[in-house]
Amino acid sequence: MGALARAGVHILVCGAEQRPDTSGSAGIELVAYPDPDEKAPRKEATEMVALATRLAREVRSGRFVVTQSSADLGRTTLLATMTLTLLGIHPGEALRRIGAAPSQPVPQDWLHDFVAR
Repeated sequence: MGALARAGVHILVCGAEQRPDTSGSAGIELVAYPDPDEKAPRKEATEMVALATRLAREVRSGRFVVTQSSADLGRTTLLATMTLTLLGIHPGEALRRIGAAPSQPVPQDWLHDFVAR
């Protein structure tokens, strides 16, 4: 956490099971991913969109946001891509900028529908 703070990180998005002890957060705000919910996927999707919207707002205000990979669910890639598209970056370019080959690919049709709305 100290190294992230020295690098200028303001917000770290991480899974609840991966969250460091907040007493050692070095001034970094810790934000949890929405809990995966197979019984209520729309609720999780709504929470992911809200989180991406918040992160885009934080980046626009000059804050440095980092996401920690979360359990190979593809949520980190999805969240980063959604955030970048909300910042005005074309979906294909957002995926290229992320540069990682996700274990669970982002459904590109969904991503383009998200941007269109």
